[in-house]
Amino acid sequence: MLTHLDEVTVPLDKLVLGFTNMEPKPTWGSYLDTWRLIDDGEQNILNLPLYKLMKKHYCSKNKKRLQREKTLLGIKSDDCETIAYTWVKKHVELYHSIRIEGYHPEMRTKPVRVHIMKDGGLFLLDGTHTVSILRHLGYNTIQAKIHSRDEEWLTLKNKLYGIYGKKLLYQPINHPDFADWEVDRPSPHRWITIKKALGDVDGCKIMDMGSCTGWFSIELAKLGAEVTGLEPHEKRVHTSKVLAGYEGLTSSNPCFLMESFEEHLPDKHYDICLTLSVLHHYLRANPESFYDAVNLISGSCDKMILEMGINRMPIPWSPELVLKYSKYSKYRTLYEGERPIYLYEK
Repeated sequence: MLTHLDEVTVPLDKLVLGFTNMEPKPTWGSYLDTWRLIDDGEQNILNLPLYKLMKKHYCSKNKKRLQREKTLLGIKSDDCETIAYTWVKKHVELYHSIRIEGYHPEMRTKPVRVHIMKDGGLFLLDGTHTVSILRHLGYNTIQAKIHSRDEEWLTLKNKLYGIYGKKLLYQPINHPDFADWEVDRPSPHRWITIKKALGDVDGCKIMDMGSCTGWFSIELAKLGAEVTGLEPHEKRVHTSKVLAGYEGLTSSNPCFLMESFEEHLPDKHYDICLTLSVLHHYLRANPESFYDAVNLISGSCDKMILEMGINRMPIPWSPELVLKYSKYSKYRTLYEGERPIYLYEK
């Protein structure tokens, strides 16, 4: 049975502002501009953007709500301007405390809480002022309680759990709700090797063959490449699209397709093709047409990154044979190990 984390470390820049009932809708700018003004020496709370925002908010509330805020703050007046002023004064005090002493979770009377939306987005329920202060001061993460999860997000996690029957991923997933899942193929060293070999990929057309849950496709798209990921499994294609959205990418880049490379490649051209731990599966299943597949890929891709598992091959295989039967003129070894990585070029 799939279990879930109660508390996670969340990236501050992924948190989406809550306060769905606040009018006008707040933005991070209202908070960050406030802390910048204070850094610049502003001491009059009435001049702060946060005061103006909270004044509009509380002055739109009924008497009962204002009396509740008055009691909560321990003040004598239930005037909306006084309530806004008092709250902002407390937040300014918190800002100075964190700036001088650093942030400690025990500073808060209740934990920072988030709701995970259907697209994996982290909707901030409690802790807006603390998070804005930490963002301004250069913090990157914060511990947060997961209050709830959207049903569609839970369905996505359950489908991935069902692939192996346990918390196991083939590729990493850069989302805090997967922090307790094992990864079969950790990718940082592979990514460093490939990124160094390819150099600047901004504007390059790249095909990621067997893109799995999209880790490499997403990282390449974040660098400005135009990426197409091919993946035969529907669960992984759907997951890839959701995770790309979580990373702030468009629905068209990376583009994830449930197609085989034989269907996709004819009449296509790519600057670079990634074939990471994919072609050895094809070789074992289709030994008679393996080198035809290599020829097809090389006809559509100016460069190919090839990662191969080298054990238990049904026919002779070597990087030299791949070169011989391809349209490439040279290759070099990027990584030597159980699954070596090669770069082929024309």
